[in-house]
Amino acid sequence: MPLLVVHLAPRRWRVLKVAGTRSGRPISRRALLGTGGLAVAGLAVWGVAGVADLVGRQPRRFTGSRWLPAGGVPIPTTFFGEGTPTIDPASWRLLVKGAVERELDLSLDELGALGGTELTAVLDCTGGWAMESTWSGVPMSALLEAAGVKEGAQRVDVRSVTGWAAGLSMEEASGTFLATGVSGMELPAGNGAPCRLVVPQRRGLDWVKWVTEVSIS
Repeated sequence: MPLLVVHLAPRRWRVLKVAGTRSGRPISRRALLGTGGLAVAGLAVWGVAGVADLVGRQPRRFTGSRWLPAGGVPIPTTFFGEGTPTIDPASWRLLVKGAVERELDLSLDELGALGGTELTAVLDCTGGWAMESTWSGVPMSALLEAAGVKEGAQRVDVRSVTGWAAGLSMEEASGTFLATGVSGMELPAGNGAPCRLVVPQRRGLDWVKWVTEVSIS
């Protein structure tokens, strides 16, 4: 039975900038990081244990998050005032643009044709839990190679259909992963289907869900 985790919004909305970008946008969920106002509410149960009890009994990671059993599907999360986008995998496209030799406009099958593989990584959620899972998909390095990154390019921005984005250095981006599945199954909608960014060295904040654009500059 799946779990639903809700991040409670602070009373005042803030305008935050995507790291390294020139303009901000009104958001609520990311403001939680600045205020420390993160809260997790278990709205369903996992087996016979309530989510709060389950998380509370687990050992902590160095970040303070508590480990959940490895090898599963990470808890789908939603944010106060936000829903899960409805995206048809058959019509989904990934746009790759900017400082590249070839702009790309890929279907899900075309993305997979770049070289499907797996990556085991820890999703450390700002809600206070962490889980190691095996993700299936395509290395970002394969996508960048297909597009032909121009000399001098230094930055990669990965954007969601919701407008949220993560900014990465070229070196860091080369170690990331575009996931289309997790733990042997197709990526669930709540986990960012049809495509989610996996950033092994960062917390879940930068694991952009519902990826629709990769911009190189």
